[in-house]
Amino acid sequence: MDYRHMQVGWVIVAPVLLGTLVFVAMSSAGGIVFPPDAPAWVPWLVPLGLLLLLINFGTMTVEVDREAMRVRFGVGLIRKTVAMAEVVSVEVVSFPWYVGWGIRLTPQGWLYRVAGTRGVRLTLVGGKKFNVGTDEPERLAEALRSSGMVGGVR
Repeated sequence: MDYRHMQVGWVIVAPVLLGTLVFVAMSSAGGIVFPPDAPAWVPWLVPLGLLLLLINFGTMTVEVDREAMRVRFGVGLIRKTVAMAEVVSVEVVSFPWYVGWGIRLTPQGWLYRVAGTRGVRLTLVGGKKFNVGTDEPERLAEALRSSGMVGGVR
């Protein structure tokens, strides 16, 4: 592995944790009332759903080797692999805050991002673009360029 970096998406983690704590506190204090005939497990659905959200979107890991760049959210149920032979060029870019976080289709191509406003844009064979948000865009761009496969040339 030439490059590996995991970034925590605090912009996702903090609100989800806070929401979970508020929900649990309100449920415990009787502020959220469930139907009397609801099964005992029903109040756990919201915290469980929020926990699953954190497990799947709380972090993003980017790995680069000679063959591909792999981006995965959380435990890896959601992931993307880009073969180095498909990469024509790499550039460091900034993303406006209003583009959002997570997985987005933007006018500049797909964006995978959990935090921050900077990242790397890959131009692929055929002109498609793929963007990865990262808190170390220069290191990621250098890892991609030094992989020896950008443009399909070793």
